[in-house]
Amino acid sequence: MALRSTKLAVVPLIALFAGAATTPNAPPSRFGAISYSTTTRLHGAAQDFLSERDAVIRSLNACEAQAKSGDCRVLVTFRDGCGALAESPDGAFGSGWGVDAAKARFYARGVCTDGGGWACRVTQVICSGISTR
Repeated sequence: MALRSTKLAVVPLIALFAGAATTPNAPPSRFGAISYSTTTRLHGAAQDFLSERDAVIRSLNACEAQAKSGDCRVLVTFRDGCGALAESPDGAFGSGWGVDAAKARFYARGVCTDGGGWACRVTQVICSGISTR
């Protein structure tokens, strides 16, 4: 965004410094990921990592440790929320994320159904950086 005047540039800086003095430190974001093997239909998950990269690596390693197929891929990553995997008996699957487990489940079932799945059911839900109570 281009600044049009010096006044516009100064106001955000003043607001930033004023807010810094009164805003408590926010906890660091937490990341999660779910990976899936289409060959074996096994999956791996990771939660509460400080970086998305670390969550992705852990979920892929967890998936491959079970599947041993070489085809695990990341289906969903999320930050300070939840991720879910839904599967159908006919082989369709879907993933989703949301601010809570209910939203993640809803979106995962929807993606599975939209992909042609019938009787899609959620088989994995994990959350990172939020209370699940």
